[in-house]
Parts: sequence; structure tokens; C-alpha cells
Amino acid sequence: LAMAAADAGRSETEVTALRQAMVLTDDDPTIVSMLAEALSRAADGQITIPARALVEQALAANPAEPRALFLYGLAAYQDGDYAAAIDNWQQLQRVSSADAPWMPLLADNIADAAAAGGIEVPVSPGPDAADIAAASEMSTEDRDAMIAGMVDGLAARLEDNPEDGPGWQRLARAYDVLGRTEAAQDALVSAADALIADADAQLAALQAIVAGNAEDRLVDDADRLLARLVEMAPARPETLYLRGHFAATNGDVEAARAFWQQLLDRLPEDAPIAGQLRAAIEAL
Repeated sequence: LAMAAADAGRSETEVTALRQAMVLTDDDPTIVSMLAEALSRAADGQITIPARALVEQALAANPAEPRALFLYGLAAYQDGDYAAAIDNWQQLQRVSSADAPWMPLLADNIADAAAAGGIEVPVSPGPDAADIAAASEMSTEDRDAMIAGMVDGLAARLEDNPEDGPGWQRLARAYDVLGRTEAAQDALVSAADALIADADAQLAALQAIVAGNAEDRLVDDADRLLARLVEMAPARPETLYLRGHFAATNGDVEAARAFWQQLLDRLPEDAPIAGQLRAAIEAL
């Protein structure tokens, strides 16, 4: 019930269900940490005082509880105690399998804390047998919920700091991990808007829009980003291709043909994309 309520955005129902689950499970640390996460999500990602008490309770019962470790680190980060944030997140690295889907985002969080605090990040030792056992106890649902909690925390920070272009790019990667394609596209657009002088950022967002068939949904964003890319890198092959693509999408066949032919003329005859480009031009 709690997970269903979380998916539906019904925070009060989620919190009530988790409080009941705590009673039924005799304060199982996993449930306790899930409640802490739910309270934080309801507070727009802020680790509130009640949530912190629950995190401490969960860690007292199980020092390797992954969700609690993440939240404890996030609380320290929000307090400006970047060394403590790094310590807790590195402990989470140790209790996680190397291929855990949240590991890239966790590494980014540690790098953020290190940069913010001017700290040289110590190398985290590998997991021991107890750490591996603790990580293996997490169900698929728990893992997915934990990733979602991490992503929500990053999204909340970016709402307060929308000019953090690299942060938006990290959020986009995290949404990709969760399979949230539209959210990833939106995050890349936000990254491009924060990094207006970065041609690669404009290109990454435009490529995501095209790959996800989001030209109609993000038509105004695509126009804005493409205009920037054309201004910064008009002769770049990717720019020519995208100008042709969006011209074709808008029904401007002659412009699409001109851009794609210009690109085709620059490609070697045996370039893998050359045949596809000829076929696209012929299909106009």
C-alpha cells in the first residue's frame, strides 16, 4: 500500500501505511528508513527533524541499512557537513553491489560534496562479506524505491539551484536508469538552458528529443536549443542533420533536403550513415 501510494503521489496515505507497517514489523529498520524517506519526500526532499530521528533509529538497528545511509548522508549535505555526507555515502558504496543502478548517481553525489567542501575524496575500500550480505537482502522493489528517493533528493536540490547544468545532466542519467524517458528529456533541456554557451549540452538535449520522438511535446524547447546550436556550431555535422530533421518535421521539405545534402556532400562515400541519409533525402 505504501509503495502504491508513493507511486500515486499520495504522501499522507504512504506515511500512514508505513507507520502501521512499523508496528506490525516491530520497527523493522527497512520500514523505518522507508518512513524517513516518505517524510522527506513530502517535505520536498528536505530531511526533516522527524525523518532524521527515524534514520538514526534505523542505523542503530542496522548500521548497513542502505536507504538510511543515503538519507543520513543527504541530511549532512543539507547541513553543509560535506565530510560526513561523503563518509555515509561511501559506506553506502561499500554495502552496494558494484552494478547497483544507483552507483553512478551516488558517485556524482560524493563528487558534489567533495567539490562543495574542498575535500579530497579518499578511496573507498571494497565491500566485505557482511556488506555484501546486507546488500543482497534488498528486494527489487526496495532497490527501485531507493533509487527513486535519491533522484527525488537531487531534483529537489536542482529546484533550488536551477543553474546547475551538470546537476541536471546527472538527473537525466538517473531518470534514464529509472526508465523515465520524458523526465530525462526535460532534465536535459534544463541542463541546456543552464549551459547556454555549451554546444554539447544543446546537442545532447536535442538528440534526446529526437530519439524519444518528443518533437511535438517539446517543440518550443527544440526551437530554442536548435537556434543556440546553429549560432555556436553551424557547420557541425550533427547541427546539419538536426536542422534537416526539424525542417522535415515541420514540413519544409526543401530546407530539409538542402541541409541533408550539405551534410551528405561532406561525408565519405562509404560512411555508414551516408546510405541512410540518401534514403532519407529520397523519401522527402
